[in-house]
Amino acid sequence: MSVTTWRLAYSTTLTEAATSVTISSLTGDTDVMYRLNIRSSGIGSGEWLLYLNNDSGSNYGFQMLKGANTTASAYRAAYTGMYLSGNGLNTDIGQFEGFLYAKSGYLRTMVSSFADGIATTTVTSDGLFGNVWTNTADEITSIVLNGGGANTLGIGTVIELWKPASWDAPAGGAGGNMSTNTGYWGA
Repeated sequence: MSVTTWRLAYSTTLTEAATSVTISSLTGDTDVMYRLNIRSSGIGSGEWLLYLNNDSGSNYGFQMLKGANTTASAYRAAYTGMYLSGNGLNTDIGQFEGFLYAKSGYLRTMVSSFADGIATTTVTSDGLFGNVWTNTADEITSIVLNGGGANTLGIGTVIELWKPASWDAPAGGAGGNMSTNTGYWGA
């Protein structure tokens, strides 16, 4: 099954620097999946982390494949949030896109890509992440984007959260689109 259309669930463009942004009133068991897009305007260094249901405990893990300058690397770790990206200088921008499986009863996984440290013709690093949240019981009702330091989410940062509007039918199914309200996918 794949999402055929997405509906915007949350959008903001920061008009002042922030330490974190909270997206609340989510229904992860109904929505099943989220797509998070961020275009960052950094004003300081920090590790950008995503906290599900404001959980900042050691309940996450990630695997990263990264290209930084001219060096390729891989890294895996247990962590205190889903690792997204970060900016190092006031003039840097970054781009992030991630797909989060949100339904309870399963490990919550996010697959994402990023490019950061972008200034003039330079992209300092880019990469791919696989993240996991080990809480399988609680429905996701909020997502917190934490900039990793005081006011590290800069003015002009755009944050969008999308949720599925319709799904393709499975192979051999009845065909057409299915509403996520039917509970069919991930049930």
